[in-house]
Amino acid sequence: SLYRENLVGSYTHSTFIQAEQLAHSAIPSGELLMIHFTYGQLTLYARVISHHAFNRVDVTGPFYWRTADGEDRRVLHPNEVLDVIINE
Repeated sequence: SLYRENLVGSYTHSTFIQAEQLAHSAIPSGELLMIHFTYGQLTLYARVISHHAFNRVDVTGPFYWRTADGEDRRVLHPNEVLDVIINE
């Protein structure tokens, strides 16, 4: 929903990459949806399992945060994402 509805600019600030392109990725293979949050300098990412019409993308967990220094942290609770959205 973040991506499709462009909440807090998520569609605008997102990219699709192959996991192999991301140094030290917590997800070792497959296509990833990366959503960058500019205020907190965090990127939320997860594995893409399919693409559909009207900008719909299916992703599967676990979800991870990529920090500005390249560290990956697993999202443990949806409230973590909500807090970042509110700050954005």
